[in-house]
Amino acid sequence: RWSEALECYNEAIGWWEQWVQVGRVHVMPDLIKGLGVRFALRRRLGEWEPAAEDVVRVLTYAAPFLQEESPPEPLVRELAVFLAGLRDLSDEEREPLYTALGQWAEVVRRFAEG
Repeated sequence: RWSEALECYNEAIGWWEQWVQVGRVHVMPDLIKGLGVRFALRRRLGEWEPAAEDVVRVLTYAAPFLQEESPPEPLVRELAVFLAGLRDLSDEEREPLYTALGQWAEVVRRFAEG
């Protein structure tokens, strides 16, 4: 029932993204967590192009907050969980992900292998 789970996360992520876009940034940790779960589902299904899109979204959403002197702790915590998931990728999983990431591959490689 992976496709049903994926549909649920697609819907939730859509809502969180809309809330963030209208300034309700307090849901950012939920958004990062949701993207991480969806990334894990797509990883399990071998859907590397959409999985790569989720990685880029996480980095794009988190970047402005991480440039702050004191980023919100819940966001830092969820981002750490997401990055741990990247570090857990096997070599066989990293290659298709890096290929799908294109210009983002080097940035992600530093997080995943650094």
